[in-house]
Amino acid sequence: MNESLPPIYFYIPKSQWPAGKLPEIPEKYWQWMSSWGSRYGRGKYDWTLQTYLYLKADGLQCQLIDFMPDEGIVLSHRDFLSDNLQPLPKLLVVCIKVDREPHPYAQLQVVQNDRDPLFSRSPFLWQCHPLKFWLQPGLIPRDSGPSGRNL
Repeated sequence: MNESLPPIYFYIPKSQWPAGKLPEIPEKYWQWMSSWGSRYGRGKYDWTLQTYLYLKADGLQCQLIDFMPDEGIVLSHRDFLSDNLQPLPKLLVVCIKVDREPHPYAQLQVVQNDRDPLFSRSPFLWQCHPLKFWLQPGLIPRDSGPSGRNL
């Protein structure tokens, strides 16, 4: 018996869709993001677009979309999900909560670490799972020698 997964989507609303050509592979993400010139307000793209790129590169059948579908699994940053979004019966919403308040109707919440206050709340209200940050591409590793400095 071969059960197929429902469609998996990463959602960025049309009103916040980035201008220009999006990166197609994770290795191009940092260069693309650096071209914006601002370091603020990018986290929602780091968590949504970068996660999509990594999982797609690993072979997960998924799509990046700018509309909310009626069914499937949707992953999106909390900043992209309006408070009044209530999933239809065939839609599973995974909120990438990070350091925001949980989405009131998302069935799953992704948090930055296992010390998030959401873990102390009732597990019947929200299911949450920690996920660490992606490594920042292009960083030069520290020297592991005694001085710990790059030369």
